[in-house]
Amino acid sequence: MRQRWHSHILFPFRALRIPAVSHWAHTFLHALRIDDTAIATTTPYDLTMSPTYSERFNAADADLTISSSDGVLFKVHRKSLETYSDIFPGTDVPVDNEIVPLSEKASTLDLLFQYMYRQRQPDLSKIDADELAMLAEAAEKYFVYSAMEVCKVYMQSAIPKMPLKVMGYAARHEYESLCEEAAPHTVQAKAADALEYLDARCFASWVGGFGSHDTSTATHRTSSQVLYREHWLQVLYDIHHPPFAPLLHKGGLPECPLWLPFQGGVLQDLGSSLACLQQSASATVDRHRHLLGECVQCKKRADHWVYAIAGKVASIPKFDPTLRVFT
Repeated sequence: MRQRWHSHILFPFRALRIPAVSHWAHTFLHALRIDDTAIATTTPYDLTMSPTYSERFNAADADLTISSSDGVLFKVHRKSLETYSDIFPGTDVPVDNEIVPLSEKASTLDLLFQYMYRQRQPDLSKIDADELAMLAEAAEKYFVYSAMEVCKVYMQSAIPKMPLKVMGYAARHEYESLCEEAAPHTVQAKAADALEYLDARCFASWVGGFGSHDTSTATHRTSSQVLYREHWLQVLYDIHHPPFAPLLHKGGLPECPLWLPFQGGVLQDLGSSLACLQQSASATVDRHRHLLGECVQCKKRADHWVYAIAGKVASIPKFDPTLRVFT
């Protein structure tokens, strides 16, 4: 069992049918490392409200009722939850006929519980990115291993849609390669948005530094060497300011009339996105190279342009969400 406890996740556990916390609830809270004394200040469940039950999880022989954050009740089996999760207590712990509220909404729990029964699993390609992100977090929070890996795969495919959410998710749950993959897609995001989705340490790494496993030289690094985002912004600047040709044109001119249409076509295709720059810069230049005609000087300049961009991108160290360079 991975020892990754999520103290950053708020877990509003409300007292429901009885004022005291049952042994099952206490065991559950202890597994999540949440203080059950917080229950004393929470709002009791309103028994006058007409209950809404899950259509999928409403078994007559259920021995546990769980409430979503939006008030939907799920009648489930403790044995199933115990089998597929490292968090939920099993049938050996008494539940005392209470309703156990979770902080996830009904749509998320409906997906999550499908991974905790012997049945066909949901098709995650049909849910939207935000719902996927909430399911992925819930799977990690409750250690539902049958859902964790497939959620990670779909989160990886969702990088273009929500790179900050994916990077925050990957950093929180120690998926370093996924975090590194998502990082270049986030460099043009607003700092306020990054602060919303990244925890404090990951945000500090994103806005102000990347890590090096060689901490012996960390204190000797300059600010220009530890600004992760600045490296990418410098690449973006360099795209729009290509180097001049090593050879002058006839008459000593630095460029000929063929260059500007070529440069404009390349920049229009590349746009302002840095996400796939390393892979697409060379191919984009080649696609427009015919605009340079037979001009040897401009073709050499185009080659220098591509090499300069590729070199700068390749020199950017991998993103490290743990800010180990400062520890």
